[in-house]
Amino acid sequence: MKTIRIVIQETVSEKNVDAAAWDNDWSLIKTIKADENTPHEAIWCDSIENVNIHYIEDFYIGIAYFVLRGDELDSVIEDIRATLPTYTEDDVFKMLEDYKDDQDNLVKAIYYLGLIAPQQFSPLYFNLFKDVLSHKDPIVRSAVITAIGYLGWQAFKDLLEPLQNSDPDLEVRKDASVMLSGFELYTPDTVIAS
Repeated sequence: MKTIRIVIQETVSEKNVDAAAWDNDWSLIKTIKADENTPHEAIWCDSIENVNIHYIEDFYIGIAYFVLRGDELDSVIEDIRATLPTYTEDDVFKMLEDYKDDQDNLVKAIYYLGLIAPQQFSPLYFNLFKDVLSHKDPIVRSAVITAIGYLGWQAFKDLLEPLQNSDPDLEVRKDASVMLSGFELYTPDTVIAS
């Protein structure tokens, strides 16, 4: 079974998502109301492709996105991109380049990168994270650590250990330590990633 995430643009409302679900003939399975520990989530099924479609409003990073799970995702991805504005890989790569000196937008681009990265390890994405992890701004470095948590690639441990031990910012050191603890709790087989 494949899993992929698609980040929708900020202009998209839940009403727009509901309309897209209707237009694409998805069957609503369940709605999970948000609370202080759980994001709002709506789960549909595309019965033709046998794909589960999770719409998540992730309050932790302030971004809404889809998580698709199934064997044949391509037509559902096309349906979503045809009915809702989304961020593509090219969009996110351009944001990382354009927003190097714009903290708020760079942080969002880093979160988008963590969400759209492939489920399996990718040297391209790994190196993008590695590059931005050396940013002078500790808020940006902490955002990278958060985004890494959405992937769970064990290769990140080698990047996090030096941060835990010697980053000049206490919060970054703490964030790296928490993330490394998370890596110890989960083996690669148990981490659900993009």
